Amino acid sequence: LNNPAVAMMPMKKGSCGYQVEMMQRFMNRFCGQHVVEDGYWGAQTERALWSYYTNENGYLPPVHNRFWAYQNNSFVMSAESLREMIETANQNLL
Repeated sequence: LNNPAVAMMPMKKGSCGYQVEMMQRFMNRFCGQHVVEDGYWGAQTERALWSYYTNENGYLPPVHNRFWAYQNNSFVMSAESLREMIETANQNLL
């Protein structure tokens, strides 16, 4: 992983750390998104989440939406959701 920082939980826009980088990798590999895997949850990551979460592009129904929640005009990811995402993806995030 490229970002050694540790993100505070729950993660949200503005968070940075290796956990955010793993989330970005997950989005790219399993959700059809194209975000920079830099470990920073900025505007690009938020837009990609919105596109995926709302099924904006009309691809197959988003099955991984359970990992993110939409609260206060932004997405958030809890520690439990992060753990579940890592277990789902396993070695595909390395």
